[in-house]
Amino acid sequence: MSIKEYMEPETLLKGLSETIRYRRKLLKISQEDLSKNAGFARGYLSDIERGARSFSIKNLARLSNVLKTTPSALLATTEKRIKGGNVYADFRVDSHLIFALLGKSDKALVIIDTKEADFPIIYVSDSFAVISGYSGEEAKGRNFSFLLRGELYQDGLKAICLAVENKTSCETTLKLYHKDGKELLSVVSTSPVLDENGEVTHVVCLYHGAPVDQSASAEA
Repeated sequence: MSIKEYMEPETLLKGLSETIRYRRKLLKISQEDLSKNAGFARGYLSDIERGARSFSIKNLARLSNVLKTTPSALLATTEKRIKGGNVYADFRVDSHLIFALLGKSDKALVIIDTKEADFPIIYVSDSFAVISGYSGEEAKGRNFSFLLRGELYQDGLKAICLAVENKTSCETTLKLYHKDGKELLSVVSTSPVLDENGEVTHVVCLYHGAPVDQSASAEA
């Protein structure tokens, strides 16, 4: 199979669907129980396992938690299945896999390199510029904390750091700032990417934000 064929969203989705079904059967979890414990509507998981529905990183994380694994492990297993056991180790494959799952999302996708001391941003989606006001070039190479403008003692940030340390996914709320200074109340989902030794090499972050109502804050 060529790299081009391997990167086709349809191929990736089908492979991931098979991996989820295989993992579920390995753990002897019924489709109904997995769907219920992950909080999905009836029929949603069935569509996923048939490869008939795309889904978000957030839902992949919910599935992974019930399947006692991580999103990156499911993706790595899918990679092996598609490639016949030959793992293509470049992280760009992981980012393409993730982006294919996201599709045309209106949420900002950010990928952070945890192998570097400053945890620099190495990739942002087009939606990032719309939500944050910063271009990809302005964001790349910087720590995600630049969006917090010094407000580093937020409980949400502590939750994210703890999740990275524990190699788990996380969903929390952060107060971020738009480039023009507007405060954004943002729901942030993060998921670690692990290497073959189980070490975190990257963190995938997905978020959206709504402007904070300053008048309401002042009245309070």
